[in-house]
Amino acid sequence: MLFAARSPSTDWFSIVVCPLEHFSAASNYLALVNTVLIGGATLLLTVVVWLTVRGVTEALSTTIRYAGSVSNGHLDTPLLVRREDEVGILAQSLRNMVCTLKNLIGLAEQKTLEVTAANEAMTSSITYAYKIQKDLLPPENDFQKAFSDYSVIWKPKDIVAATFTG
Repeated sequence: MLFAARSPSTDWFSIVVCPLEHFSAASNYLALVNTVLIGGATLLLTVVVWLTVRGVTEALSTTIRYAGSVSNGHLDTPLLVRREDEVGILAQSLRNMVCTLKNLIGLAEQKTLEVTAANEAMTSSITYAYKIQKDLLPPENDFQKAFSDYSVIWKPKDIVAATFTG
């Protein structure tokens, strides 16, 4: 086999002559090296893609389980996903949402306690007013002593007798 190559710096031609068997062996060796390199690169790329997909899938599965737990009322469940990609942003948004939800629930419980206390105070006041109104009527024996025939109609519409039904 004959090879010729021109050197750009000297303008000379190099001619190499080698037997065909040596050329075939070198060619086969280069083909083997290329095959091994391509196979290794393919294997490496496959492993990298698999690890990436596995990481994203596990993070999404964890986030889905967390959302299910929160939807069942377990607001104290931790979300252990710490990533810097879109899945991490989703996880942080879910954590923020649950924190806001806890704050709103706490505020609603506080307002409920305030309304309950106000209702108890108002009911106590109305009950006391009812007692005062009831005590303004003379006792039953005073009516019996003063009148031979009498009747008292006491039908307040509500607890306090500002309006009567009849």
